[in-house]
Amino acid sequence: MEHLVAVIDAAGSQRAALFGISEGGPLSLLFAATHPDRVSSLIAYGSYARLMAAPDHPIGLSPEFVERWRQGILHDWGGALSLEIFAPSLVDDLPFRAWWSRLLRTGTSPRGAEGLFELASRMDVRHLLSAIAVPTLILHRADDTLVPMPCGRNSLWASAARNTLSTSAVIICGWSATRTPFSTTSSALSWVIRSRLSWSVCCRRCSSWIS
Repeated sequence: MEHLVAVIDAAGSQRAALFGISEGGPLSLLFAATHPDRVSSLIAYGSYARLMAAPDHPIGLSPEFVERWRQGILHDWGGALSLEIFAPSLVDDLPFRAWWSRLLRTGTSPRGAEGLFELASRMDVRHLLSAIAVPTLILHRADDTLVPMPCGRNSLWASAARNTLSTSAVIICGWSATRTPFSTTSSALSWVIRSRLSWSVCCRRCSSWIS
């Protein structure tokens, strides 16, 4: 967490708006709960408080699914790995497939990716949700093929909704199954985020909202 404090300090910012994507969400939630004086608002996109299923969290991913994905990382890293999960609407887009493969290769090694995956699968910040008091927006696609919508929306909203100061707007996005915010729906996501940060978004479900 102190690394993020250092980045915010280096940017000359007193309070930052955090945007946590996927496994970046729990880290952003943790920072918002433990450093509320350094966070102005929080946005969680395609994220979760806990990813893995548990007796008290049946909406998480099964161990079998997670193991298949881990094996895929080890054997297929550097190719168009999991594109059908992260961007199923772009599976047949050859330029995007090439870009995605290059992104994986330059990002880390297969073992490095496995380590990140193991870390993400062990994260559980549900106990901190009630401590988050900054304005929060939960963005999640209705047809997310990796993190089920209940896993992202319900676990985060269930706690945040108890504090009306914590979450003032929730949008469940349903534009397409693409999880990557930098692909076909980036402009729509950017509009929602800018609107939220300017306090002009009204609560709506799926892709229906007004500003």
